[in-house]
Amino acid sequence: MLFNFTVINRIIYIFEQQIKFKMSVIKQWFSSKAEIHVAVTVVIVCLMLMLREYLGSGEQLSDMVFSTFFPTQVPEHYHRMLAWAGGCVIFYLAIPMLFSKFVFKQSLISTGFSTKIPRDHLKIYLLMLTVVLPLVVIASLDAHFQATYPFFYFPKGEFPTQRFITWEIAYLLQFVAIEYFFRGFILFNCKPIFQEFSVYISVIPYCMIHFGKPMPETIGAIIAGIFLGKMALRSGSILPGIALHYTVAITMDLLSLWQQDYF
Repeated sequence: MLFNFTVINRIIYIFEQQIKFKMSVIKQWFSSKAEIHVAVTVVIVCLMLMLREYLGSGEQLSDMVFSTFFPTQVPEHYHRMLAWAGGCVIFYLAIPMLFSKFVFKQSLISTGFSTKIPRDHLKIYLLMLTVVLPLVVIASLDAHFQATYPFFYFPKGEFPTQRFITWEIAYLLQFVAIEYFFRGFILFNCKPIFQEFSVYISVIPYCMIHFGKPMPETIGAIIAGIFLGKMALRSGSILPGIALHYTVAITMDLLSLWQQDYF
């Protein structure tokens, strides 16, 4: 027993020395805790983007849920779109928020959920909305636009009210997740080192998640990402950005359905 206890102590000692050595190497790489904080943030962001792409797509999540709980049924496109929104909430909102709370020891307010928004900032958001909505009205006349929105399909001439409301709620939560991840988690965690330039760092992955969509929409994502990022950084809140983003999105859905004579 004495020998075993001695061996265990030796293993623990070696393990502690290895940790101290690795920590000393890390300290040589980073000159401050702020740099370590940003480095960890970047790693988490990469992991969340990767997991959302490979595990959190609508097809993968819906197939997993249906194979587990409804093995005799096949998920419809509607279910896949709900699962897509759910994947965004899991990997862009829930996990980063938990990490921020329990690892970084941050409050929700410090990562963009402040309700103290300057009035002059709200006026800018309203001005932006008045500029964008007429463009959305014009775009709604296009057949490609009508074929794209809403994201889930239902038969011509039918308007499934319950499904539409459920979808719009899921769509809203998806926008909360998007704004938190790109204009909250990334932005405010990179701010200690990069200050105003953290806006442009957050725009890079935000632009990339739009790859595969029409080029004008991807270009618009760059412009919107910079605008919403700067406004969030200066006001300390992503809430107006969520409201702006979702107002435009639900208007696009309703205009598309109206142009197609659903109501």
